[in-house]
Amino acid sequence: MTTIRLISSAIVAASMFALSACGGEDATDAAATPSSAPASVATTAAPAESSAPAATAASDKEICEAAGKAGTALKDTMMAAFTSGQEISDKDLIDTLTGAISALEPLAANGTSDVAKAAQGVAAEAKKAAAAPDPIEAASGASWEQAATGLDTACKAVGIDVNFA
Repeated sequence: MTTIRLISSAIVAASMFALSACGGEDATDAAATPSSAPASVATTAAPAESSAPAATAASDKEICEAAGKAGTALKDTMMAAFTSGQEISDKDLIDTLTGAISALEPLAANGTSDVAKAAQGVAAEAKKAAAAPDPIEAASGASWEQAATGLDTACKAVGIDVNFA
């Protein structure tokens, strides 16, 4: 069982590592954020993102930028655990997934575009993973991969390379 969790963690970490290579616009945000507290990055970044679209739906660009930041926070959490030689704790993953939900849901809630629908799908999958008995396995399953790939594709179609998957 430990081997399976370790392999799942490695797969998710490798996916998140790939995310860091493609998020060119967020380089200054990632550099300014301490890597020792990636879970707090997601939860502290969420209020600034969610407070912007008070009455109207967010633009696809805003949603994709929030997705990039949430993906970077998730990747940072995974890489911090991976590089320390430990498995990511369920609590750290749940905190980071909750941050992704907080960042994406308010922006995508009223949207009808492909980007908004894809972000809603990722937020729904993050909720499922956070509530699952084994969040690591849930966050590395086929439905998560499909939702994340859908968000990548939708954002790429509007000119923003997120690489959330």
